[in-house]
Amino acid sequence: MATTLALVYGVVTVLLALAGLSILAMAVRAYRRTGSRSLVLLGLGFGLTVAGGVATLFSGFLTGFESPRLLLLSHSLLTTIGFVVIVYSLLTFE
Repeated sequence: MATTLALVYGVVTVLLALAGLSILAMAVRAYRRTGSRSLVLLGLGFGLTVAGGVATLFSGFLTGFESPRLLLLSHSLLTTIGFVVIVYSLLTFE
């Protein structure tokens, strides 16, 4: 059961990373077309949000999920910072 759950967690995180990288690529492409700084921030925000999920996956498997509170804190911190950057990018859109 634990192996199945770990596999599902890994697959979902890979899908999260692929979706996040797709958004990042679109933001970079739009920045190259427009030169808008807010698009760079948008890509950075999504990158940080995805980094939270990916870092949690790797850290969890490397440590055997021995410190779930620390994993949740680091994930929430990166995700929150990413969302704050996304909101800022939308507020400063030219």
